[in-house]
Amino acid sequence: MNIKNLKENKQAQVLGLPMYLIIVMIIAVVVIAAVILMMPSGTKQLNAYAKDGFVIQVNTTSGNMAEISLTGANKSSVTIRVEDKKDGNGVNGAKVILTGNGYTGSGTTSGSGEVQIDLNVVLGDNDMEDYIKLEVTASGYEKFTDNEAIKVVRNFVST
Repeated sequence: MNIKNLKENKQAQVLGLPMYLIIVMIIAVVVIAAVILMMPSGTKQLNAYAKDGFVIQVNTTSGNMAEISLTGANKSSVTIRVEDKKDGNGVNGAKVILTGNGYTGSGTTSGSGEVQIDLNVVLGDNDMEDYIKLEVTASGYEKFTDNEAIKVVRNFVST
C-alpha cells in the first residue's frame, strides 16, 4: 500500500462513504416498493345473508320470557347463503356463526354455498325485538360480519 495515495485521497474517502450509503438506501426503497406492488391485492370479499329475509316471530304471552326451542312446535332453523361478492357463486367450506339473544350456532357451507342452522333464541321479558349477528370466515376471503342479519320479534298471543 502506498501511504502517500491515502493521504492525498482523504477528502474523497469522506465524501464517498455517505454517497454510497445514500445510493444503497435508494435502491433498497425501490426494491421494497416493487415487492409491495407485486403482492396480491388482498383477499376476495364475501356476501352472506339469511334466505327469504329471515324474521323470527317469537310467540309469548304478556310478561313471559319468549323462547324458541329446538324441540317442539316452535322449532326454527334458517338457511344462510354465502357467496363470492364479485361473481355471486356459492362458497364451499365457509364457517358460518350466528350469535345473539342468548344463542350461538354454527355450521359449514356445502358445495352450493348454503348451510342450515337450527335456532334457539330467547327474548327477555322487556325486549320487543332484537337481532342475531352473522359472521362468516372462508379461506381466501375477508371476514364477513352482519350485526343485524336476522331479526327476532316478539309476537303476543292470548292464553
